[in-house]
Amino acid sequence: MKLFDKNPRMFSPLRGIRGGLLLIALLLCGTAAAQEVRFAYVDADSVMRAMPAYAETQKQLADLRAKYEQEVQYNEQAFQRQFSEFLDGQKEFPEPILLKRQRDLQDAMEKGLAFRRECDRLLRRAEREMLAPLRQQVNEVIAKIGTSGDYAFILPAKPLFANPGYCDDVTALAISKINEKH
Repeated sequence: MKLFDKNPRMFSPLRGIRGGLLLIALLLCGTAAAQEVRFAYVDADSVMRAMPAYAETQKQLADLRAKYEQEVQYNEQAFQRQFSEFLDGQKEFPEPILLKRQRDLQDAMEKGLAFRRECDRLLRRAEREMLAPLRQQVNEVIAKIGTSGDYAFILPAKPLFANPGYCDDVTALAISKINEKH
């Protein structure tokens, strides 16, 4: 029996994209003596937040959230009214009516919770769809910076350690380039 048969993933040095990028970076560092390899990092979220269209998108999302929240509040108030009416008449209802009202309350509560979950899902989807073009623009600007600056990699966010001699923060450059377009 081989050593790796029991759990082949346990010995895998590459887990995900960061492991692959780390391996490539280490391999390229070996060739750094022959040529200078340049790396950079960027805070893409900061770049996107600096875009003029981002504020408008956030306003649209806030308006959409407010509309959904208003509908959720209306449903919750209707449930509260129905529950209050049930409590007020609970002692007077015959058992079949009491059981039917309890089922109606249970259904209303489940529908209200399902509606809230659906609203949350729709809001997340709307946010993804509305921010997708902005993310695309940020990615295009970062790619242009990478090719024009002769960077081997532009990594997301700031790493734990970045030697300024080998790694640049291109966030400010990306912000200025993205705002040049507008």
